[in-house]
Amino acid sequence: MNPTLIRQSVVDLGDRTYGVQFFKGATKTFYRVDADLPAFSASSLAYAGFGAQGSTWAAILEKAWAFFRTGAGTYASIENGAMRSVVAAFGKTSKMGMLRGDANKLAATLLTSLREGKSITVASLSRQTSNSPVVGSHAYSVETIVSDGKDGYNVIIKNPWGVDGYKSVDGANDGYVTLTAAQFASSFQNYTIANA
Repeated sequence: MNPTLIRQSVVDLGDRTYGVQFFKGATKTFYRVDADLPAFSASSLAYAGFGAQGSTWAAILEKAWAFFRTGAGTYASIENGAMRSVVAAFGKTSKMGMLRGDANKLAATLLTSLREGKSITVASLSRQTSNSPVVGSHAYSVETIVSDGKDGYNVIIKNPWGVDGYKSVDGANDGYVTLTAAQFASSFQNYTIANA
């Protein structure tokens, strides 16, 4: 939602190292990490992948996060956790809510937040059906919410891994998944709305 925030959080120091800024409360903290990233091959990073035009900012942030989050400096140490902790690390505020009640009313409420320029992440339920396009116990971003052409909504979510889920329903397997409001409400347990 706010690319400038990312640009202001990472700086190339010109010597194959990067400075990354996070917040602990109101205090800025800085980490210096090198550009040696775990990879399966020269064209495939092991964790956060390459971005547009081969950019590595997400992988650099992820590496710094491994030191910031618990101090362990390992990728295993950043598994699981609350979505709002990432928001706080960028110095932003957020609120969390449960996905309960009428699915279309919920989608309309989330759409209002998107229109206000806020970012929304959602946590999936651990148990997903075998034909679900959603990975269990995982975080997704809500990209957009659109009318279904009737009286409801479709919710388009994105998996940060860049793959749809247990199966691709549109054949693209690009990380973007379109769900009806009812499918969305039955696949996810809570949301975090952040001020971008």
